Amino acid sequence: MNYDPWSRSDVEASISHGSVRDIAVLPIALTNHGSPDPAWSEEICVNFRRLEQGRQPVLSLAFRRAPASRTGHPPTMPTTDDELIRALIPQWYAARAWAETLICRTLGISNARDVLEQSSKGVPRPFPGSNWSFRTHGVGVDIRRGLDVGGIDFDFDKPDPDPWRLHLFAEKQLRAGNLPIEEYGAFVGDDDRFHAAAERVLGVR
Repeated sequence: MNYDPWSRSDVEASISHGSVRDIAVLPIALTNHGSPDPAWSEEICVNFRRLEQGRQPVLSLAFRRAPASRTGHPPTMPTTDDELIRALIPQWYAARAWAETLICRTLGISNARDVLEQSSKGVPRPFPGSNWSFRTHGVGVDIRRGLDVGGIDFDFDKPDPDPWRLHLFAEKQLRAGNLPIEEYGAFVGDDDRFHAAAERVLGVR
């Protein structure tokens, strides 16, 4: 998918006007995907949560869709299975970075992995002040909104996605409306097709 990074002025202008409609809904922190300043990006997330005043917090804003007027054509969308997988991978990394930031900031810990020692395995817990929740399992954590919508499920000892985790991520994002149904609906719904493409792109079996 073709996304342009927000500039600092873009984001601050959106906050000042109270407009969040132009923001891609993918829950990600501003990481190395165009972030001007990690500390500033975290503060922006807090500002958006205040802006929403108790409704679904917007803890995301690193990318927005490139407007058609900029190129004269609609944004280029992935067309092959392998391209669909390649488009998901940076989103997975960004969502994981967002998840670790959310864990540390809301639970007051310096290392996100410490959540494994603070929580009973398999028992959902809410993040204070939001409608997000988390559930630890083994050496990982599953972050979601409502009935497994949005968020990400990952293991702390696996810094890279595997086909199974990437598929879980795609399902969550599709249910949240963060992926275009035309391109990803049938693809994500076909386990064999998705995993075959993921294995090719990730180079794993």
